Amino acid sequence: MAQYLFMQIEKRLNISVLCNSDIALPALKELMLCANLLAIGIHIKGNNVYVIEHFAKENKIPLKYFEKSSFRKEIHEWVNTYNSDAVFVITFPFRIPETVMSIPHKGFFNFHFGLLPEYRSIDPIFWQIKNGEKFGGISVHKMDKDLDTGPVLLLKKIPIAIDTSHGKHWNDLAALGAAIIPSVIKLVYSNNFNLLDQGNGTYWGKPVYADVKINWKEKSAKQVIALVKACNPWNKGAFTFLNNNEIRIVEAKLTEYKDNLGVKSGRIVVDNNQILIQCADAEFIVPTIFYTSEGFFNTDYLIQQGVNTYSLFS
Repeated sequence: MAQYLFMQIEKRLNISVLCNSDIALPALKELMLCANLLAIGIHIKGNNVYVIEHFAKENKIPLKYFEKSSFRKEIHEWVNTYNSDAVFVITFPFRIPETVMSIPHKGFFNFHFGLLPEYRSIDPIFWQIKNGEKFGGISVHKMDKDLDTGPVLLLKKIPIAIDTSHGKHWNDLAALGAAIIPSVIKLVYSNNFNLLDQGNGTYWGKPVYADVKINWKEKSAKQVIALVKACNPWNKGAFTFLNNNEIRIVEAKLTEYKDNLGVKSGRIVVDNNQILIQCADAEFIVPTIFYTSEGFFNTDYLIQQGVNTYSLFS
């Protein structure tokens, strides 16, 4: 794909990248083939940024560390120093000043790892999985002064299966980010590319405690499973309580188990060395991995601790 692109573009674009996590690494590798990758800027406290550090060092790409206190001053200097045609933002925690966005003649383009405009958020992956969406994806948009609101250059969807965790979807999107780089480069190179106005959208905030705690009295079995998947692995599972002790469910699955004991949300049934938990719709889930302050455990651990059919999650 990249070789075909070179035949279509007479002059390779000069691109700089701001990123904050290892999700950017596959895209950075593809950029090396499709463009001149001039510089990389990272947040010093980003997510697994050591892999970005290694990549930059290995390929002799200038690497700049940004901190919040000095960012507004230093980002001006950084963008002016490298004089890129465009800056790609592939997850980054700080607001880019509008005056900086106008420096590259083609602008700043954000790789948003969710579908716009429905999922404007610092963590669209969490919200899309929690809400049971069938698709996620990447929305590449030209940045403006507001968060995740600029016109869309390219949008690519991928499925979210019922067994897709946050970590699995993260990795899928990392691969997708690399796959779309040739198309993004070609579009940015064109002087007459079309941008799609987002229109009205929804901004989902950063997940807080109430968002990652299981509400057994209100949530169906499928909704509980979706929340567990959305919290795995970044939050070490979804919160719940057992005998007033906080515990997180890291992995769980649906089951066809039924009984005639009535509905009591959070009710535990121990059956064939499995723990089953009843949800608000009377359906049960089967949790298989738990996390406590002592570490990660399977069902056997809780049964050994005395969990039985008379226990209750709250």
